[in-house]
Amino acid sequence: MKKWCVLVVVALLFLGIVNAEVIDEEVLEQLENNEEVEVIVILKEDPVNEDPLQITEEEKQKINENQEEVLEDFDTKATEDEFEVEHQYETLNMLAGNVTEEGLEILEDNPAVEKVILDYTLKPLLDVSSPHISAPSVHNLVYGGHNITGEGVTVCVLDSGIDYTHDNLGNCSESEFLAGNCSKVLGGYDYVNEDNNPMDDLGHGTHVAGIVASDHSTYQGIAYNAKLVSLKICSASNNCLGSDIIAGIDWCLANASKFNISIFTMSVGSTATYGSNCDASAYSDVVNQGYFFTISAGNSGDNDGISYPACGWNVTAVGAVNDGDSIVYNRASFMKLLAPGSGIISNAISSGFTSKSGTSMSAPHVAGAAALLTQYKRLESNINLTPAQIEGAFNNTGADISDNGNDYKRIDVFEALKYLDNVSPTLTFENQTPDNNSVVFATSIFINLSSNEIVDTAILEWNGSNESTNGSNLNFYLNKTPLTPGIYQYKVFGNDSANNWGVSETRLIQIDNAAPTVTPIITSTDNLNRTNGTLSGNWTYSDSEGNPQQAYEINWYNNSNLLFQNTTSILNGNTTKNEVWTYSIRAYDGYNWSNWTNTSITIQNSLPILPNIPDIIKNETDLVNINESGQIIPTDNDSDTLTITYTAPLNSSGKWQTNITNSGAYEITINVSDGTNSTIQNVTITIIDRPDFDNDGIPDIYDTDDDNDDLNDSQDFIKGNKSNVNTTASQFSITIDGSSNLSEYYNGSRRIRFLNNSIEYVQFDFNLSNESILDLSNVSFEVNNGTEGSIVISGVALPAGITKTFFLDNLSESEGVCIKDTENITSASQISSDCSDTDEIFLSCPGTNGQYDCVYDSPQWKITGLNHSGVIQQNDTVPPRIIDIGPTGTLSTTGTSRSVTLYVETNENATCKHDRNGSLSYRDMTGNFSTDSLGKEHEKSYTYTSDNSNETFYVLCEDIYGNTMNTTNFTTYAVDVGSSTSSSSGGGSGSSGGGGGGGGGGVKAEPVWNHYIDLVTSNEEAVINITNNLMDITEITFIPRSTLVGISIKIEKTYLIVGEAPGNIFDYYIITTKNFGDANISKVEINFRVPKIWISEGDYDKNTVIMKKRDGWTWTNLSTKYLDDDSEYYYYEATTHGFSYFAITAEKSIIFEEIDIPDLTPRNITQEEEKDLLDFLPWKIGPSPPYYFSLGLAIAITAMALILFIITLLRRRKIF
Repeated sequence: MKKWCVLVVVALLFLGIVNAEVIDEEVLEQLENNEEVEVIVILKEDPVNEDPLQITEEEKQKINENQEEVLEDFDTKATEDEFEVEHQYETLNMLAGNVTEEGLEILEDNPAVEKVILDYTLKPLLDVSSPHISAPSVHNLVYGGHNITGEGVTVCVLDSGIDYTHDNLGNCSESEFLAGNCSKVLGGYDYVNEDNNPMDDLGHGTHVAGIVASDHSTYQGIAYNAKLVSLKICSASNNCLGSDIIAGIDWCLANASKFNISIFTMSVGSTATYGSNCDASAYSDVVNQGYFFTISAGNSGDNDGISYPACGWNVTAVGAVNDGDSIVYNRASFMKLLAPGSGIISNAISSGFTSKSGTSMSAPHVAGAAALLTQYKRLESNINLTPAQIEGAFNNTGADISDNGNDYKRIDVFEALKYLDNVSPTLTFENQTPDNNSVVFATSIFINLSSNEIVDTAILEWNGSNESTNGSNLNFYLNKTPLTPGIYQYKVFGNDSANNWGVSETRLIQIDNAAPTVTPIITSTDNLNRTNGTLSGNWTYSDSEGNPQQAYEINWYNNSNLLFQNTTSILNGNTTKNEVWTYSIRAYDGYNWSNWTNTSITIQNSLPILPNIPDIIKNETDLVNINESGQIIPTDNDSDTLTITYTAPLNSSGKWQTNITNSGAYEITINVSDGTNSTIQNVTITIIDRPDFDNDGIPDIYDTDDDNDDLNDSQDFIKGNKSNVNTTASQFSITIDGSSNLSEYYNGSRRIRFLNNSIEYVQFDFNLSNESILDLSNVSFEVNNGTEGSIVISGVALPAGITKTFFLDNLSESEGVCIKDTENITSASQISSDCSDTDEIFLSCPGTNGQYDCVYDSPQWKITGLNHSGVIQQNDTVPPRIIDIGPTGTLSTTGTSRSVTLYVETNENATCKHDRNGSLSYRDMTGNFSTDSLGKEHEKSYTYTSDNSNETFYVLCEDIYGNTMNTTNFTTYAVDVGSSTSSSSGGGSGSSGGGGGGGGGGVKAEPVWNHYIDLVTSNEEAVINITNNLMDITEITFIPRSTLVGISIKIEKTYLIVGEAPGNIFDYYIITTKNFGDANISKVEINFRVPKIWISEGDYDKNTVIMKKRDGWTWTNLSTKYLDDDSEYYYYEATTHGFSYFAITAEKSIIFEEIDIPDLTPRNITQEEEKDLLDFLPWKIGPSPPYYFSLGLAIAITAMALILFIITLLRRRKIF
């Protein structure tokens, strides 16, 4: 069929009939109401031959010449605007574009034009389907090492484009696609937007493509390893222009060789139906050129008509069935194939999957199935199936379905493949299978077989008898045993799924018997093969035929002389060192004797035996004797003469006299030799370094007066004298209770003083005893090391509660001293110049800071409370810090005015100023505090008679030495005058840093309390009282594990938290710390309160109130106990071991179960009932006339009912 016919058919696809005139009548009708119309121009003299799958460059050139000939006619007769070309096809002998009435006349008069038809618009056929065509059975087939999955086959999809970015359609980026680097969607074109990017914006084409070739594990395409090309011929508005469709067909034909296209599929058609084959020659021509073309039959439900162009000759029209194989949508007598088309889940745009139904889903099922058949036939026979062969395979197999008197086939691709399979499998023997005409010395052989395709059954023919093999699919095997010597012939038969039988080559083998083999093994009970060992002979036996050992023979040779036979051991009394013993063995398998095999062993010299000698530990000046216990007695099994040597520092006798300088570890070697071999043992001698305080050469452990003060050490609790103190003092002296004589017996608590030039500098009390010795050799003392007065002492550790007192020379007239109270200080140079390092505290003189106190003790400064310590005179250069400022939040009153107290707390005595202008310096601020000008607490009251939503005060402070904060601190609050809400006062907000930084609160901020502590001593309880009425945490107590300096704690009430606590929440709090953490504290107690009104209004039980703490993302209940209550609050205490997020919660009160109210309708009662009721009542009713008795009884029952009703109402209420 000629190529132009394809183009004509595409054009006629929309027309459906052939008009003998050049100009189609519909074109003329459209021109009556429009200045131009869209047309398809079919040309004469189509140069394309009828060879399938082939179009030459010469033919393409001729098509181009035909097209240019028509276009040149416009150049001479009219402007280009009379015919605007939209498509100039490469493989189809036609043109498409917009033409005016004048242009139409030019085309009509051109003898090269065969037909001008109107360009029609078709619609994609939408909905959902679900395949059941046996595709997984085909996927499991293997041929030539390849599963049948569509590999190597490309399908041309003519639709709304394909989303090639989908994870299961290649997952390509736009740049990768345009560069031709996509692995699934190899290429394509967008004829709707005229660009190279056929991205789907409707979803129909992506769904169709997924049915053909999606590689998702669950929603897998029929040919999931096939490739795709995407021709976008339908717009996002669901319109598919005929000329664009022709252009898409042209593109696929032109690029068929480049992309290996074999199959076309299109789920597009007209809404009108045809009851017989129609003229769709452009589509039919694709088939005539050798390409299989599936087209959906349409969804209008016609029982005897299908859409255009599915009605065309040669194309494969596909109808749809549901899961029960009932036909849905269009069908016709001339349509033969059906495929699933109801509720099919396939790829959606961007990602994921969607369900659609319709014949649009059926056509790609058949296209995918055709790809599987195409791949299989290429692997099997290296041929391309024709469209007729593919359709014939489907029509001759599959499920038979009858409808409306017509017979159809719902395709079954597995059965279709078997229909096409007429080639027998190739069976090949693999490794381990004996070669043809080989001789095998064994009683069994292993036969291993492979096939080029999956085989159902493999049968071994062995010397004319058949037997089954093991294995499946591509590999089969059999262990043939037992075999007796002889000649055997065998081959293997196998059949594939189409019952084609193949047979392997025939092989001939000879089974023979071989002699056994033995390997001798000789061992000695002595692992060094010496004379004290017993020799044992063993062997391993093997026989290739598996014959058991029947007999054996053994010979023993000593230096080549045969001494023993058929024994497996030689006792140690029979061997001498340097002899060579040979052990020889052979074995018999019932048929043959093995060869004699030998192994030899040489008897070695026995090493001397040296008993284990432990390491030695001695003191300096001790005598070391390696054989002090007499344990060095070496022995020798050969009775050789032994010699013993020692390495230094031991002498030849193994002794060493140590002295006071010989401390250390010495590794010596003991060598015992028999003249041939030696036994060596290493011993470590450790000499302990013992102090010799008086350097008399006698260690203190052996010296009864180790400081040479003529006092026996058992009663002398002062070690050394002033000369042993490391000091910079020029005239250093020590007194004990005022005496400078240290050569006396002192015990008990004594006053120790360190002096220089008879001036006292250090004083402390020391309890002298056997358990508490004052060792002056460890003490260092430094005084006045520089221009400032300074004292440093180390090496004197005092028990808890005992401190030192320093008397410091006032050399520089400084404002105070810097204290570094740590164990490791040895010099005043270790103290920073501004007293800002860790463990440093500035103490004003005179003044107090924590446990330290400084007073003037003419002419010195007396400093008390020191533990270790180092002190130096310094001036105060550090500005004061604001550790609390307030108020914050909203401050309300019900009166006509509100008084607000601005408060500030500093870490040291200072004067503070405030102003509403935060840019002023300390000197320029106008607001003074009404409290004392110098102190730590500062207050100022303001009265408001109207609301103020944002009152902000900025604060700066200056200490007594003129150090001024360089950064303002501030607080912000709001005043609500006349509000009905309860009043509250603010907590602290922000604390200043070294130079006085820090931030304050914001407008209506959550309540915050900051607390700064200069010093907390180890194991002493620290208590923080929170006086902010906006906060319900009232007190925090903790115990530090070590001394903490310059720490702060922040308590913040919050309503915003990630990871809510379980239960009914009253409040959340965040407690954070600075300069210390949970590891620095041993116990924390948090006191808090809960308003009674919250408990009552929420129906909560006060006994269920608990504080929770968040650890990581888990909330844990803290041990919480009830403390007390007052008119407004319940008070509680919770115990924890650190700080984090906290929540205060409570549980609902228990609700009593409701009871039913009895029926109280009055009725007459019997005399028996009256008597029973009278007996039940708590009071008695005397005799009365029946009327009055009944009346009284009714009143009593009504009273009881009323009581029951009131009780029921009470029980319905919740108990608080």
